[in-house]
Amino acid sequence: MKKRRDYIEPGSAAHAIQLGLREAGAEDDLQYDTWTFTDFERYGPNATDRYLKAVLTQAVRTLTGQHPKLQSKDPLAPNYAQPMFVPQGGGASGIV
Repeated sequence: MKKRRDYIEPGSAAHAIQLGLREAGAEDDLQYDTWTFTDFERYGPNATDRYLKAVLTQAVRTLTGQHPKLQSKDPLAPNYAQPMFVPQGGGASGIV
């Protein structure tokens, strides 16, 4: 498989950056499982601590949780999915 430049490995440092997370230090008030936000201001001045904690928890669980395995091309493998059906004539042309 070719290395795709636009692919971000789930759970990687690039994935944490995409989610707006960084590793928390001792001086950070709001943290979850050693992570905190890179920028709190993106949520606006009216964001409550409870809301920020919920969003942070969700982002960290997205980063550290189980991620789906890539689809297998082997029909006997567990993650196999059949190719998408494309009708003769080029797919969705003519559908309104």
